[in-house]
Amino acid sequence: MTDLGPDGSPEAIGRRVHDLRTQQGMTQRQAAPPGMDSSQISRLEHGKYAPTSREIEALAERLGCPAIYLSHGISEEEYQQLHIDLSTARDALYENRPGQAVEDFTAVADNPLAATFPTVRNDALHGRAEAWEMAGDFDAAAHQYRSLTEQLTPSDRWWGDAAAGAVRCLHKAGSPDSAIAFGRQALEQIGQWRRRPGAWGTPGLRIAVELLPAHVTARDQTQTLRLLHRLEERLGADQPADLRFSAYLNAARALAAFGNLEGLLSRAHMAFTVAARERLGSPAVLVNSYAQLLLESRHPKAAQLALDTLAQEEARQRTRDPRTTAVRQSLMEQARSIVQDGTPPTSSGPQSPTSTPFPSSRSESASPARNPAATESNQRQAGRPASRAQASRSRSPRGASPTPSAGRPASSALSRDQKPPMPPSPPRDHGQRR
Repeated sequence: MTDLGPDGSPEAIGRRVHDLRTQQGMTQRQAAPPGMDSSQISRLEHGKYAPTSREIEALAERLGCPAIYLSHGISEEEYQQLHIDLSTARDALYENRPGQAVEDFTAVADNPLAATFPTVRNDALHGRAEAWEMAGDFDAAAHQYRSLTEQLTPSDRWWGDAAAGAVRCLHKAGSPDSAIAFGRQALEQIGQWRRRPGAWGTPGLRIAVELLPAHVTARDQTQTLRLLHRLEERLGADQPADLRFSAYLNAARALAAFGNLEGLLSRAHMAFTVAARERLGSPAVLVNSYAQLLLESRHPKAAQLALDTLAQEEARQRTRDPRTTAVRQSLMEQARSIVQDGTPPTSSGPQSPTSTPFPSSRSESASPARNPAATESNQRQAGRPASRAQASRSRSPRGASPTPSAGRPASSALSRDQKPPMPPSPPRDHGQRR
């Protein structure tokens, strides 16, 4: 059915069909396309029949008008302009201009035409939340994400991303308890919708990924490890690459926060194997990000591994970008300092949320908030265009996501033969089922 708003109601469609038919002097039988008869046209014109999308396209061809006019009462030009405006807003977000992105997304969301196309409006509202998050206004972003979850249901494409974004931003705003409470409520809502408590699917996995650092900040090691176990049980190779990367990344940080060095090295290796295989960033920037993750632990063994990895990358000379090179040199200095100090950190307390260039969650969509290397240099090296066509493609419907795994272990996402863009020295996680 094509009931997408006031101008897309059966009554409105029926009026337009009647006006076009009478203007052309056609009878109801003449106006009926193959597969429809005059009685259906009569019911349609009286607002008592809701045509399908195929029937609208056939009617539009028979009446000589664009299908978008018949379904929503606007011209093809107006419809295209609405999507161009949305792509322009997305370009501003990709180009790290959150202030401009907020203005552009707001203009799209407030456009009266957007009310007729809920998917466009929800896209704009979600983009505005991303822009606020990029700008550091976590309270505004969390409020926008939560509002979206209230307007949508778990079956909608943006619900899972919005719920995960709300958890992430509540945590970043300094409210880990609120983030945990909201995340648990969202997971329960998914279970009720799927009629299978504990069956998360991809939306639930995204929420669980964002719950991990909130539990760490709340200093709840038991809940952190329990959630990590449930997350990795459900995380399979058929899940989106950005989700697997974020899951292993947050797992590495969570284990490091409680002093589990082997867990840190294992999950970091998994995360960047996925990133290298799926080309989530340029190799040089991924190596920098990998080293930065290891250095967060302040452990000499992790620092030595980071130093060796950075030295090998420097010898390869795979990038001429001065910013990437400068970051690598800075990280090598940090690594040498930690190695020379030689004292492992005595505190195993959790770390506060960082602003490193790793993604926090997200969709197949390659938004800056989720890309593992959202710096300007990585965007240039990775070759990600900021074009309107790219912006339009990046927001593919959630329905196109792979089917959630039926309990496959996390290690199944990796191949023993696959090598990431760093030395394969981090130990594997032997505790997971293969």
